[in-house]
Amino acid sequence: MEQDNSSEALLKEIERLREEIKRVREDIDQSYYSIPKKEFENITVNRINQEVTEQMSRKINTWRNVFLIVISILSFLGISQWGKLKEGLENDMKKDIEHMEIKNASNIETKINETRSGINSDLKDFLTNIREQQKELREEQKNNLILISKSVLDVARNAATEQTNTQIKNIRDEIEIAEKTAVRYELNTLRGSIENKLITHKEALDKLEPLLRRAIKINDRDLINEFLDELFRWTFVSGNYEKLDELRTTYEINYKFKATTWANIAIGDMSLYDEGNAPIYKERAIGAYKKALEESPNYGLPHAVRLIIHMIDYERQKDQNIKEREKSEALNLINMINSGRIPSTAFETYDYIDRNINIVDSIGKYIGMLFESFPNEMEVMHKRSEEYSLMLEKSKKSIK
Repeated sequence: MEQDNSSEALLKEIERLREEIKRVREDIDQSYYSIPKKEFENITVNRINQEVTEQMSRKINTWRNVFLIVISILSFLGISQWGKLKEGLENDMKKDIEHMEIKNASNIETKINETRSGINSDLKDFLTNIREQQKELREEQKNNLILISKSVLDVARNAATEQTNTQIKNIRDEIEIAEKTAVRYELNTLRGSIENKLITHKEALDKLEPLLRRAIKINDRDLINEFLDELFRWTFVSGNYEKLDELRTTYEINYKFKATTWANIAIGDMSLYDEGNAPIYKERAIGAYKKALEESPNYGLPHAVRLIIHMIDYERQKDQNIKEREKSEALNLINMINSGRIPSTAFETYDYIDRNINIVDSIGKYIGMLFESFPNEMEVMHKRSEEYSLMLEKSKKSIK
């Protein structure tokens, strides 16, 4: 009876060992996790070996204890029964271990294959993406190369165009300078011919007009104004005062006249006013007088024209009040000229008056009226004029 109980206890212990082995296998199965192939194999195999070693060590210790008990029992059962029992136990343990190793090896191989398959798939996708990116990069580089080539060509083309335009502009500038020099030379030739009395002003005007058209084509404002100034002056000297107003109407809109040009226009209209006594001429003369001062506020010649117009109105008016007003305004203008900060104003005013006082016409008469009406003031103007003239002489000598 005691032997039966011992055998039953030993069988239960063997069964318990089997369950323990089974649990170890399940723990091993459940402990798997996905990692790269090399690490997975190393970690998994090491862990299994460690788990199996620890479990087997514990079991062996347990079996050792059991064997001690069994030895005591065998003393009663006999050698034959012990051999059979030992052989059975070893066979069971061997099967369990082989089964556990096969299953673990199978699981490991399965996981390795799955991992390898996943890695191969990821690698394939990665290589595919790289090829697509390389294709896109090559396409982008191709487009960039096209753009760069186009930009280089555009820059080269623009540079060539700019260089050509610069050369053309330089040629045009040289031609323009040469043309300016030529027409100005011809203008100076005409001036010299007039001064040397080789031709009259009327004859000079016939040659001046084609030169003016050439100057207008050059489109140099200063050059055009230089020609216009002579055109108006020579027209005035020729005595064609009506032509002055016609010329003003023709050129005033597109060109800005010099102060001297407006002064000549004022003189011409003043002469027409003296001849015809038509208010329109007076109005045009005063308008030109104001325009001249707008261009050159200190210019004296326009003031001389305005003083003569005051004397014309003073002499012709029947109303004494108007006469006195014209005389008073003339006096105020003379005082302004004499007290001006710029002495050249007095010089230019008096110079025109002095050059025309002895001319046997009505203009000379009105100039004489200025000296009769304002002897002291005109003497002051005379002195200021002489002072400025002496200053000019000294300046010329110092330059020499």
